[in-house]
Amino acid sequence: MREKAETRDADVLLHKQMNKLIRKERQDSVLGIVMIIGILGGGFWWVHSFLEDSGWISHVFTVNMYMRDNWLEGENRVCFGVQDNQTPNGQRQFTSLWCPDIAEDIAPHNISIRFWGKTYRPDSKVVDEFAGTSFQWRCARRRDGFDCYAIN
Repeated sequence: MREKAETRDADVLLHKQMNKLIRKERQDSVLGIVMIIGILGGGFWWVHSFLEDSGWISHVFTVNMYMRDNWLEGENRVCFGVQDNQTPNGQRQFTSLWCPDIAEDIAPHNISIRFWGKTYRPDSKVVDEFAGTSFQWRCARRRDGFDCYAIN
């Protein structure tokens, strides 16, 4: 009888130790998974930022494009993008593109344009409070719209 009681006590003790080890392994596993998710998330953010800064990610915005009506398909022009509306969080919103080949006779067209490069530039200098922030784009007219690539 005494042997059975000692065996049972040893089994209970072994069972408690095993449960303790299993709980510890689960905690370690959860911690490992959280660390992996954090590393992958940080890596994704870094890669996305690098690609964004390099101009590999496109953005489509509907903006007022000021241009003459004689822009040919496949033709490239240097345009000036302007961030002139301020969003509620304090960032300036990209709203217009100026593409004159001469300063007169330009008409605004409200169209969707695919932009390659950073469209929000917090480091750009503000020209004045009415004109907003300005920077250059090389824009090409395509059959199905316009593509603009950041120059500066």
